[in-house]
Amino acid sequence: MTQSVIDELRQDRHFLVEGISRLIDASPKWNKEDRARGEATFINLIHQGIVIEAKIDTINALEGSSE
Repeated sequence: MTQSVIDELRQDRHFLVEGISRLIDASPKWNKEDRARGEATFINLIHQGIVIEAKIDTINALEGSSE
């Protein structure tokens, strides 16, 4: 079960990375208003990625300590 949770988190992380990549690609075309929203979204996605990484690390650490 734990591996499926990690796989789901990795898939979520993959979607976040794709979203960040799309934002970076689109950013040169942004006007001032779009830039503010885009940068806020970028920060939000980065934060979500950090949370996902922390969850993966925690699960891996718990699995390692139970062996």
